[in-house]
Amino acid sequence: MDFYCAYANDDFTGFINEPTFMFQAKYGAIDGDIIYKDGIYHFFYKGNTKDNEGKEYKNGILKAT
Repeated sequence: MDFYCAYANDDFTGFINEPTFMFQAKYGAIDGDIIYKDGIYHFFYKGNTKDNEGKEYKNGILKAT
């Protein structure tokens, strides 16, 4: 799963720039959020990897900086 980022316009009807590649999770992932604290951007996302039977593993809230 690749994550991309882009800024939305003021009324959230479109982007003000082209989406740019940000991060590739080692395992499946969904839904990310970026937090800026103490001069560092922290990217939190939910791991979402399933085995052949549909059971999740490598899941939970993960972080990339």
